[in-house]
Amino acid sequence: MRAVTRRIAHLPGRAELRDFAHQLRSPTWASAVRAALDGVVVAWTLRRHGVRRLLPCAPGVPTAADRDRARAVAAAVDAGLGLLPIAKTCLRRSLTLSRELRRRGVTGTVHVGVRRPSGIVEAHAWVQVGDVVVNDDPTDVATYAELAAGELERVLPSLR
Repeated sequence: MRAVTRRIAHLPGRAELRDFAHQLRSPTWASAVRAALDGVVVAWTLRRHGVRRLLPCAPGVPTAADRDRARAVAAAVDAGLGLLPIAKTCLRRSLTLSRELRRRGVTGTVHVGVRRPSGIVEAHAWVQVGDVVVNDDPTDVATYAELAAGELERVLPSLR
């Protein structure tokens, strides 16, 4: 019974359906559709193999147009993921966005940070194109201490 209740809690509501329908009328409509499908792949891969298989290899040098395009794609990805009956975690959002940006020829880098506001360690993931945060609020992201590449490699097996 609990599993059914959890699934129902993750079903899309009117707002998610409205956002998705809006994205279907935008130039990034294909990203919204692919995100609805790719979100399942990301969730499955995270559960089975961890995050390492989902991270891109080498970052490129983005342009200002890439940053603008990345923000539009981020909105489309969020709309697509809103249709899925799975938890919309920051890690799933960021990995799905990173994969979609790669398909569109834009290099987005997944960043993971931690903070300890009340003694409890919190982690958060976001995507940057160059030095610009594209799928989150930069002021919120600034409250996290970003993990360096070496630290991230040690933490990767536990990120699912």
